[in-house]
Amino acid sequence: MDRPNVKTRLSLSNNQALKGHPEPENSSADDSQACAIPLDPEFAYADGNIELQILGRRYWIHEFMLTKFTRIAELIRQARDRGELTADSQPRTIICIQSIGKVQCVDFQNTFRVLYSAVGFMLNSVPPSFDVETLVSTLRVATLFQNSELRNFALSQLESKKSYTTAIDRIALSDELNLSDWEIQAFAELCRREEPISPEEATVLGIARFAEISRIREAEQRRQYMELIDKVSMDPLMAADGTAVKDRLQIIAEQTLKSSSLPACTCRVEKPSVPARPAWPQQTQPAAPAAPAAPAAPAAPAAPAAPAAPSAPCAPCAPAAPSPEPPSPIVTCQLHQLAPSIASESRTLYRYLSSTLERIEALKRTFSAKNLPGSDPGYSVEDELKEANWVRKAA
Repeated sequence: MDRPNVKTRLSLSNNQALKGHPEPENSSADDSQACAIPLDPEFAYADGNIELQILGRRYWIHEFMLTKFTRIAELIRQARDRGELTADSQPRTIICIQSIGKVQCVDFQNTFRVLYSAVGFMLNSVPPSFDVETLVSTLRVATLFQNSELRNFALSQLESKKSYTTAIDRIALSDELNLSDWEIQAFAELCRREEPISPEEATVLGIARFAEISRIREAEQRRQYMELIDKVSMDPLMAADGTAVKDRLQIIAEQTLKSSSLPACTCRVEKPSVPARPAWPQQTQPAAPAAPAAPAAPAAPAAPAAPAAPSAPCAPCAPAAPSPEPPSPIVTCQLHQLAPSIASESRTLYRYLSSTLERIEALKRTFSAKNLPGSDPGYSVEDELKEANWVRKAA
């Protein structure tokens, strides 16, 4: 879908309400001048009784298509009073429009397409469809030449095609045609847009409106930032003023494992095994007494023994190896095997969450203390635009 070619360039005072449209100039043209003006082939109806001469083009149009334009109807009446007719076999009333507003030949051509398509719709029952550029041209001609019915039609069609136009296009068109119903929504869209305002858009706005729009954009961005902080502040671990409720946080952290849905504990206690009793030693029969031995001969005197060598000092005794501890009789389940690591992670998360809440608290206190526009939870772009004296208000 083509976008409208709306490129209005306004001066620094372009934000003033439209004071009124200039009257169209209707100058008489003689036959030699009329013949020199080219005839538009698309709108040259042989039975058309009005010859419109607009910006170097001629159109033969049926009068019933023009009577609802208040200004054109008055021009037709004035031309007939002066007897301004073509000098051919079928005289036509000559209406010569030099200039008015930003109207160009293409605007009249698009308007005629809309007007004559209504006749085709009645004959063929096929609803016409128009692009944005055609509708903008129709709106321009209908507004400047005062055809309220056609103007309302063009507005209603453009309302359904706003997604194909930018906010600055609608603002520029409102500056030209005094479309007060469009301004608040268009300015609000411009204030909420993420992309910065371009130099071309600033030219359309003018210095005064550009400064106001920039201020509202900053306030809206601040409001969105505070909205994110407020969403965190609504957490049960934070008070309404943004301070962290550490006692409640501590209680929740301590009750984490108790409140969690955990599997049943299967820990058990095993009975210690009883060692086997040693076997008693077997009793033996007493041996029979031995026969008395013969007396032994006297032994020779023994030689004196050599002195014994001194013995080496004994090494210090090595400590006895500790006896292994008996195995614990408690057999822990998988849950209690993981419990120490879970508790450690919970404490770490608690410290991290507490630190995060403290930083959020500091941010909220800083912005709330400055009392800047947008920090108020009730701030609204639309409300501020409704109070602005540089925005046109709907009647």
